[in-house]
Amino acid sequence: MITQSHRRTFFQYINSYLSQEDYGILLREIWIHTEGQSYDVNVTLNTMLQWFKKADKQYLMNEQEREILGEMSGEITIYRGSNEDEYYDALSWTTNIDIARKFSRRFNDDGTVFSAKINKADILAYFDAEEEVVVNYKKLKDIEIIEHLHILLLNQT
Repeated sequence: MITQSHRRTFFQYINSYLSQEDYGILLREIWIHTEGQSYDVNVTLNTMLQWFKKADKQYLMNEQEREILGEMSGEITIYRGSNEDEYYDALSWTTNIDIARKFSRRFNDDGTVFSAKINKADILAYFDAEEEVVVNYKKLKDIEIIEHLHILLLNQT
């Protein structure tokens, strides 16, 4: 019943009163069902990072998601699609390059796909709907632009 634009702010005010179970379940629901995770004037990216660090994975992810995360090891290559050339400081990445491509052209055909490396220990959650990994963005390594979709589309015509 709370509008998308207020969900994170609401969580910010109530999270200290929640049980570990309710905390994890509610954080998951807010994360999955709210657009523009990195665009909130009331809740900083660092605050959301702290929320995920605090969350108990038992309640934050379902059994299948925990299994997939558990099978990951070492350093993982992840991807992020964006409409901006410098927008890689973010919690939300994916292990699937095609999903990153989809997000890079979500609003127009002028998108960018980034790749980066992250240690498994710095992955805070995995959500299977978009093969999404929530990461400690401060620990990203070897960030590079791997595709400018507007250039690719021009070359195809």
